[in-house]
Amino acid sequence: MDALSLQDQDQDSTTATSAAPSASAQKRAAKLALAAEKKAQRQQEQAHEQAQKQALEKERLEAAKSIKLNDKNTTSAKEFKIAVSHTKKGERIQVKGWCHRIRRQGKELLFIVLRDGTQQLQCILTGQLVRLF
Repeated sequence: MDALSLQDQDQDSTTATSAAPSASAQKRAAKLALAAEKKAQRQQEQAHEQAQKQALEKERLEAAKSIKLNDKNTTSAKEFKIAVSHTKKGERIQVKGWCHRIRRQGKELLFIVLRDGTQQLQCILTGQLVRLF
């Protein structure tokens, strides 16, 4: 056989096998296309949900700016460490520290755990104070 006839046979055999994909290959391609479609749909839904959450957060922050608290006790607060704050029950004090943990219990109750170099202190916010946070 000469070189031309071998090339013709090779071309005929490759076109015959690549002409029609098998049933399993078609099924696999359909599955991949369906998975890609579902993934794109999920990403669109997540983007939409994230945009809604951002809009709600922006509304909440704007509403919080409009809340005015009436401070009935006009005396100035004295600053104390958390370790000695328990001796000042009933008095107005100022505590400075780091926010260790924030827990929200529904819409009207918020717990904040503050800490400084001495101890930890749990603060309970209710009513309008929760909306400010």
